[in-house]
Amino acid sequence: MSMLRRESKYRIVAQQVADLHGTLMDVGARDERLRDYLPAGIRYLSTDLSFGEAARWDLEAPIPAPDRAYDVVVALDVLEHVDRIHQAYRELLRVTGQKLFVSLPNMTCLSQRIWFLLTGRLGAKYDLPTCEPRDRHRWLTGYAQMPAFIEPPARAAGFAAARYDLLTGYDRLHQWIARLPFSPALRAETVLYELTRRGAR
Repeated sequence: MSMLRRESKYRIVAQQVADLHGTLMDVGARDERLRDYLPAGIRYLSTDLSFGEAARWDLEAPIPAPDRAYDVVVALDVLEHVDRIHQAYRELLRVTGQKLFVSLPNMTCLSQRIWFLLTGRLGAKYDLPTCEPRDRHRWLTGYAQMPAFIEPPARAAGFAAARYDLLTGYDRLHQWIARLPFSPALRAETVLYELTRRGAR
């Protein structure tokens, strides 16, 4: 199931957990922006290697938490930064009790293609700088490949998947393209998956 949405990924996550209680682990939390959107019944926790959070998970290694340790796990634009992306994704599924939210950038949307045509660059996260970068994207995530990456492991782990194709973008070019009658593959800048464990409350 796929839905076109114009809300931010933070707002969609907050809407989908509005009736839940328990712990939410924000993986790769950066500035903890998600916290401001969440309902009162959720206990917010966060982890990020770069921003000095209390929990410092290295997603290149097994997550130091037992199975189903957190009611909700959120990884927004995180997995494309990890070399061992498949292992990291399986680990996120393992530690999720009820819902896992994963978003990936759609680097094959039309605005990204036009940007590359005009500038010869995909963006700073893909540059080859003269000094080793602090952060970069390890994967070129495209719309057509996301279902095969996300959905079979989720089903095998006992999750049902809902997909949101997000039309919100960071620049005017994308905002203009998102209003044109193209396919979601060309219009969506980000794809957000909501994975719900079957039988969870």
